[in-house]
Amino acid sequence: MKMQIPVKNLLIGNSIVLIILIIIFSLFANIFHLIELKSLDARYQLRNQLNKTPIIHEDIININIDDYSRIESGKIVEWPKKHYTELINKISLSQPKVIACDILFAHSNDTLGNGALVESIARSGVIVSPYFYSDKLKNSASKTLYKDFIIDSGIEFMPEFQSTRKLAKQSIHFAPFNQIVYESLSTGFVNIDADADGVIRRLPIVTNIDGKLSLSLFFQALCDYLDYDPSQIVVNYNNIKLMNILLPHKQQPTNLILPIDQNGYLPINYLGKYNQGIYPKSFSAWDIINSNGLIEEIKAKFVILSDVSTVGNDFSITPIDNIFPRSYLYSNAVSSILNQDFLTHWSNSKYVLYTLTLLIIIFLAGLFLSGNQFIFTSLLIILFHIIFNFTVFIYVNQIMPMVTGFLSLSSIFLLTTFYRYSKVEHEKGVLEGSLKSYLSPHLMSKIEDNPDLLKLGGERKRISVIFADLVNFTTFCDTADPAEVQEVLSLYFAESADVIFSEGGIVDKYLGDGILAFFENEGDTISSPIKAARACIALQQRAQKINKRFESQNRFPFVVRVGITTGYAKVGNIGPPEKIDYTIIGSVVNLASRLQGVGADNDIIVDQDTQFFLKDEYTIESCGEQVLKGFIKPISVFKIDYIL
Repeated sequence: MKMQIPVKNLLIGNSIVLIILIIIFSLFANIFHLIELKSLDARYQLRNQLNKTPIIHEDIININIDDYSRIESGKIVEWPKKHYTELINKISLSQPKVIACDILFAHSNDTLGNGALVESIARSGVIVSPYFYSDKLKNSASKTLYKDFIIDSGIEFMPEFQSTRKLAKQSIHFAPFNQIVYESLSTGFVNIDADADGVIRRLPIVTNIDGKLSLSLFFQALCDYLDYDPSQIVVNYNNIKLMNILLPHKQQPTNLILPIDQNGYLPINYLGKYNQGIYPKSFSAWDIINSNGLIEEIKAKFVILSDVSTVGNDFSITPIDNIFPRSYLYSNAVSSILNQDFLTHWSNSKYVLYTLTLLIIIFLAGLFLSGNQFIFTSLLIILFHIIFNFTVFIYVNQIMPMVTGFLSLSSIFLLTTFYRYSKVEHEKGVLEGSLKSYLSPHLMSKIEDNPDLLKLGGERKRISVIFADLVNFTTFCDTADPAEVQEVLSLYFAESADVIFSEGGIVDKYLGDGILAFFENEGDTISSPIKAARACIALQQRAQKINKRFESQNRFPFVVRVGITTGYAKVGNIGPPEKIDYTIIGSVVNLASRLQGVGADNDIIVDQDTQFFLKDEYTIESCGEQVLKGFIKPISVFKIDYIL
């Protein structure tokens, strides 16, 4: 049923809830962030199941030192440097454009094979070597060891970078031995920080190492692959711009914008799980070593060389796979850049506007829609938010928050539902308080189940009407104390309502010392005359007991006359919308009033239609025809004989 809701109250309530939510989101930001990350994982997984993931760029080649390579070489635990040398030499024969080497040949006491390895790297001329940085180095041996480490970009970390992106100053922590660094084409850091739950969903692009703008391994290798000068890189708050870059198979240079999140990381647009079907150009290192001559698939390509064996244990947890080789994170990132196929985050302002729009719709629905319509609309909006979130991720590569919006929408929905319920219960209580004074519990139950019974206008029904009146009550009022008059009336009304309600009747009005009530039929049966007669007999019996008590107290006689009629009348909520008045209109009402005036004390007078339905149950005595005020023709009048 549609209801009117005070706009001010609901607006204030919703505003308070939103303020509380904002405070909760702020106080427990880490918890909500973790929940948000898990919702993002669900989007990754669904996209993967729907096969809506991107396709890896054709220029990317993965060469892996895998379990097969270790077993076939007979060196399961530790590969000797001669195998690495052979592998690099064989790869170099195929003339790749760049080799991003995700294997760190560090300083060690074992120098056997170092010379041949350095020579293979120098001969290749396309190796990009890895290193690690740390922000916790002060007077450590690492800082002294790598103080002359060359940062390949050569770009000073300028103040404008610091103003737009807070990248803490780092230092080299762990790097290849010096000869490899010098002979490599370039170097790049391989630090990868997982999110708070240990899952990797993003990769760093740049950082500040000893005052230099330093690039990650895959990003440095990509710049080398594209013959791009890193000095043209522009680092902004929410993106990194590669100005005037010429991408593969393109005729003209362009400005390539890499979206980064609030922490300066590139969201990984995962291609899918680690398998040959998704990463078809993946080769075993041992197969490369045993190959004969040039491998055409490698020529002029972007090669990533790494250890994906279980011994190397260089795996990470990702949203799509719990055991994912870290080097393939680089494959995903490079493919995303070359294909210009990025995941992008919604801006805060865009998301706030979107959420407010949905909240306003729920708010307006709470004001103007009926209960079921409001619930349906609100749940539809909440469901829309979830589906829309998945849709923009899967089909448009956009990441938007889900959890905060879901909780905000759900909270406003629950608050509005509770407020509406409270108001309905309040109005219901007021309505019941008004109706219970003259409706039977049976009818009240029917109205609660079907409020349409109170619709304006009512309907035409066959009913039985009773009119009961205290004899000589006017005289009593003239002589008695007002308090005693009130006492007698209260007793009379209470006893009358009790017997009427017990038979399922409805008290229509209290008219001074008169009571107008009526009885409806159940289903297709004509049961109202019998119920009316039983109620009237019970009333007269109670009146007789009260009268005896009054006589013993030397009080005014308590005597009742009753008239009963049966016929058609309009029954229902009749009158203006502002006033609920479940009543009856028809000649049977007037006739019942006239009939009670015909009888003597304690009489129950009925009309002809009523006596027709009572004659088999009661002894009915004819009183002849009577001329009654308001009726043109004489009325046949009857009296019920009953035992007091």
